[in-house]
Amino acid sequence: MNTTHDDDATTWRDLTDQLTPEQVQRFEHQERLALSSIAFGHNPNETAEDIARGSLTEARWKRSRTSPTA
Repeated sequence: MNTTHDDDATTWRDLTDQLTPEQVQRFEHQERLALSSIAFGHNPNETAEDIARGSLTEARWKRSRTSPTA
């Protein structure tokens, strides 16, 4: 299980211990779809780095919404 502090996270996977299992599954699914889309050239303006950055931002938001202190 990951124990990365939110500020040190570099990918959404660093926050998996702070997300629900359903959220982790959703991020895994979104990541597969997005990377597949790039591989097939469906979105030439988006890179894997763009996807990772967006997923990390969303994971941080989701974590804050599911945190017991939120």
